[in-house]
Amino acid sequence: MTLLRLLLLAGALLAPLAGRAQAQDPLPAEERTRLMAGFAADFKKWDAEIATDPRAVEAYSHRGDCQLFLGRFSEAVADFEKMIALDPAQDAPHWRLGIAYYFAGQFAKSARQFEKYHGSHGKGDQGEEKPMFHSPCTTPAATEC
Repeated sequence: MTLLRLLLLAGALLAPLAGRAQAQDPLPAEERTRLMAGFAADFKKWDAEIATDPRAVEAYSHRGDCQLFLGRFSEAVADFEKMIALDPAQDAPHWRLGIAYYFAGQFAKSARQFEKYHGSHGKGDQGEEKPMFHSPCTTPAATEC
């Protein structure tokens, strides 16, 4: 799945959960229900792995993704931050933490995370999310989101 496609899916799933106005849900109700059930099941799997191995970096990453898509933004931030605490090399390339900060209302942290991400990746085809998240996080109106 390309980064842009993942971001579009994230927007479709997260907009209603974040209280953002949305004219029409782009996903049929059945599809949304199926996706959310899958994220809930995956969450349980990764949660069990973390209970077994609290240093499982990959499990925190995957559980954080599930938390994000389930609308548990603060919990997603905690999982992604724990993953980075366990493996600091994950910090700069971790753009999903920037998205989690954004939806958790932590706009300054979101902007800093995207700055780290873009600093580690430079210019290239991975920059689709910068105008979607970084720019809104750095404007004076960001506190009104």
